[in-house]
Amino acid sequence: MAKELLGKCIASIRNHTDIPYEIIVIDNGSNDGTDEYCRKERITFVSLPWKHAVSDACNLGLRLSTGENLLLLKHDVLASRKWLSGMLQGLNSQDDIGIVRPSLTPIQIHQNKHVADEDVLERCILFKRDLLNKIGFLQTPQLFADRVFHDYCSRASQAGYQLMIAGKVKLNPDSTIERVAAHTP
Repeated sequence: MAKELLGKCIASIRNHTDIPYEIIVIDNGSNDGTDEYCRKERITFVSLPWKHAVSDACNLGLRLSTGENLLLLKHDVLASRKWLSGMLQGLNSQDDIGIVRPSLTPIQIHQNKHVADEDVLERCILFKRDLLNKIGFLQTPQLFADRVFHDYCSRASQAGYQLMIAGKVKLNPDSTIERVAAHTP
């Protein structure tokens, strides 16, 4: 299932991203053929032999990345038209913007289950390498290990950065997070 979702995610990035980008896949201990898929598609990847903390897997990808703008994206996210350029516009709109994430609207996914605000945040964040250099890599929070991106946003906020909601990201084929006017939460 994860390989299938990853394939849809990467196809959506390729189809809906109109600016240069780099993809690095961190296969976090799966055995579903993700490594073969990445080889076939000529995608840079690291296949970890066992499941690591999400923060450790993301940090490995960040260490391998070469860009000045860094995006952490879960494999179950589908990009929509000009999603990245919209998020980058928000990131570059003010010097104190630290992290941009997709907009929040009432959305539903699989079998009419609602996605909470934190769940949207935990799927996609965009930030500059300067932020990474200032506040460091992701950490696994003590209380909620599955809230790694939320923890990173909190650390950015504590360092004086603003968080912004912007851009379009489609979470699955049946529902879309629509772009709203960029604003700080």
